Amino acid sequence: MLPRKNTLRVLCLSLATAFAASTLTSAPVNALDSGSLKAISGYKPPVTVNELSVTPITGMRALSTGKRTTTLLPAQSVSPFTLVGLTWIGPVSLGTEFKVRVRESGVWSAWFKLEYGEYQGVGKDGSESVDTRVGSDPLLTGLADGVEVIMESSTGVVPSQMKVTLVNSQVTKQDKSIGQQSIRMANSETGMQTQSMTALVGAAISPQGALVARPRIVSRAEWGADETWRDPVPRVGSTLRAGIVHHTASTNNYTADQAPAQMRNLYAYFTQSLNYADMGYNFLVDKYGTIYEGRSGCAVGAVDCDSATIPAQGAHTAGLNAETFGVSAIGNYDVLAPENPAAMVESIASLMAWKLAPYGLDPNATTSIMSTDTSGSSKFANGQLAVMQVITAHRDVGKTVCPGRYLYPYMAEIRTRATQLLAPVIQGVSVSPTFVASEGTDSVNVSAIIPANATWSVGVKNAESGLSVKSVSGTQTISGPMTFAWDRKDDAGELVPLGRYEVSVNASVSGVTLPPTTNVVSIVLAANLPPTTNVVPVVAPVVAPIAAPVASPAKPSAVTAIRFHQLSRNRVTVSWIPAPTKFASTGYYYRVSKSGGKYGKWTKSSGMKTAVTISNWKKKKTYKVQVKVRNAYGYSPTVTYSFKTR
Repeated sequence: MLPRKNTLRVLCLSLATAFAASTLTSAPVNALDSGSLKAISGYKPPVTVNELSVTPITGMRALSTGKRTTTLLPAQSVSPFTLVGLTWIGPVSLGTEFKVRVRESGVWSAWFKLEYGEYQGVGKDGSESVDTRVGSDPLLTGLADGVEVIMESSTGVVPSQMKVTLVNSQVTKQDKSIGQQSIRMANSETGMQTQSMTALVGAAISPQGALVARPRIVSRAEWGADETWRDPVPRVGSTLRAGIVHHTASTNNYTADQAPAQMRNLYAYFTQSLNYADMGYNFLVDKYGTIYEGRSGCAVGAVDCDSATIPAQGAHTAGLNAETFGVSAIGNYDVLAPENPAAMVESIASLMAWKLAPYGLDPNATTSIMSTDTSGSSKFANGQLAVMQVITAHRDVGKTVCPGRYLYPYMAEIRTRATQLLAPVIQGVSVSPTFVASEGTDSVNVSAIIPANATWSVGVKNAESGLSVKSVSGTQTISGPMTFAWDRKDDAGELVPLGRYEVSVNASVSGVTLPPTTNVVSIVLAANLPPTTNVVPVVAPVVAPIAAPVASPAKPSAVTAIRFHQLSRNRVTVSWIPAPTKFASTGYYYRVSKSGGKYGKWTKSSGMKTAVTISNWKKKKTYKVQVKVRNAYGYSPTVTYSFKTR
């Protein structure tokens, strides 16, 4: 959620960086999935912005609250919209609350409270002025055609020049293409951002030698940002010290197709109604785990300017924007739990790891930033040193519930996953061919991406005897490719006999041994070669050792964690994080033991969702939940988790 006050509405970053290793092939860095989605030249879908003036009608003071209810905009029919917000000039009386309800498909919603700030805006010329319009956080809705706005206050004083802003952008074919890919990602075996990268273009490199892949990001061009609306010259700081997690505090009831249109709505509200220099958040993540580029770090018309190392400044956290970046989950996670928590955790963590890597920051460490807040909405006053975690939640530094009671518990998992992604590992290992005729002269070609400052070695040993036959080593000054061609000779220069040989790639950084990788190569008579000898190299980043080839497909691994969130006295949400697997899963199954009784029947979660909401729980009782995964080759081991209700 945007800060209640913010004097630094400065520009932000775009999202890509070019990996310096010349041997890596280039790939589209702004696509959701490399090669399958392209930015459309000149793509700027129409966005309508309708601003309605208010005519206040103040009612009687309520005895229970001591406040007056002032109707700012009576219930009325309006042109269709999918975002509503309030803007005004000047201060707001202490304790004032703004509420809105909308009509969708002929039905009026409940009242939504709009949070707001008393902050000055930063115009597109960079100047701060008390005359700049300020306003509420925007509320994203479904397609609505009716609106009503009220104010509850002790004074009944309405802020000056108040307007109700309604924004709408229709869903396009491009939006549907993005939505289709979002659904496929959410329903994939893990929803993980880094598993289907086809090249390391855009990767970030840490001083510790970690090579962090750039996650999939829908660019501004792809979701249809009109670049004439924002400040043509972004503002960039000197460094980054932290990443801050938010939520938009808006509707959770949107489809994958609607998410790109909502990005345009948010962008229009910030730039056209509030006169922001650009979007407030650096990145946004929808409920399917799809990442969107928020503020741009590129000058209008510039090319090849995207980089993980650009510390572009956003406008997301009062007093703490200069050396941080903001990631906001689209939805209100103070009222509902994430529908796909595994995908959301992975997306946020991958962004954090990618952005923090060049600065050598530890997700589990703390950092210090001097606050510039003068609004009172930050927990740290102007001039006070704010001590926070490198990956922190908005509520930990601001007077807010953001990112919501149901997303906040996942902060530990976000830090853990970001830490994994930031760990130096051997990546992109390829050993080919794996069958070689003894009569031929073919070499066995070994390649890998080795972290910076690493000492590496390639070893070959006889798989039956365990005896080493060949060893070669070297050092890597920068993260990049290592290649070695084994001519099937031992260290004495003699051809090795027929048999199976284990080819291992090893490396260490600062005395710490990295997980090794091992492949098996068979040297046989030509007559015994398999019909197909070509092996497709592994080019995707790997985060675990590559096992020797198996004779038959494997069953899936068990889920890595189960989480429990109590929504109300008798309703809970149970979620889990799938383990990475090379074979597509076909379903997640769960069963429950209530109050020490027998387990119920196994139930398949709908649509490959990794979270379920279950009702009719008793308070202060201990329950057990079991989860397992199925693929085409069988079931995974069962994981059990116990918890006690409030």
